[in-house]
Amino acid sequence: MMQDDELIELDTLLAAPCFRNEAMSVVELQGLFCAIASGPEDIDEDQWLPFALGENPEFESPDQRQRVTDLMRRYCDATARELASGVPPRLVLANQNDEALAESYEAWAGGYLDGMEMSEEEWFEYAESDEEAEFLVTHLWPIDILSGLAADEAAEVGDPWPPEGTTEEKLVADAREELAESVLALYRFWQAKRPPATIRRNGGKVGRNEPCPCGSGKKFKQCCGRDAT
Repeated sequence: MMQDDELIELDTLLAAPCFRNEAMSVVELQGLFCAIASGPEDIDEDQWLPFALGENPEFESPDQRQRVTDLMRRYCDATARELASGVPPRLVLANQNDEALAESYEAWAGGYLDGMEMSEEEWFEYAESDEEAEFLVTHLWPIDILSGLAADEAAEVGDPWPPEGTTEEKLVADAREELAESVLALYRFWQAKRPPATIRRNGGKVGRNEPCPCGSGKKFKQCCGRDAT
């Protein structure tokens, strides 16, 4: 996980006038990076970075551009490592008051949905059975609730919202409680379905006790080198 002072610095930089309020906040970025790390396809930096920065930012200096890019790249890598560690992510949220917290959850979930949309195909297109599709529905439900997507979709088809037998307050409370666990479950689901990554060695053979080049944070022998001969 990124250090708090780095997150504050990045959020301040992204709020600079050169971005014209089009750059994503660190809250939205964590949702985006969780989806990028978790999805069925590899999403290149060349795809997510311009999207996250907004349209044609006019950086004040080359140093500002470099610092923003470096921090965002580190944030993306740190998010992937945290998910790979096998623990639910520590969510980055603004919680000064109830209104700010609600907006923060909505922004986070919106960032995750943006990351999902970067895949060439919808995630459900990769489901190979009804059971897998149901798994996706279950664990995307907290994100749909918090983003407002579930309510919008209900309105589009004329379904009651909230569904009978519950309240919107209960749905939101449950979604907040389940969000981090569901994000980790989605990560594990897609990682299990992805083909093994090819490890590229730039400096000779990787030692079995050295960090794995895939960025998981584990030793090579405990990760991609587990089946190496």
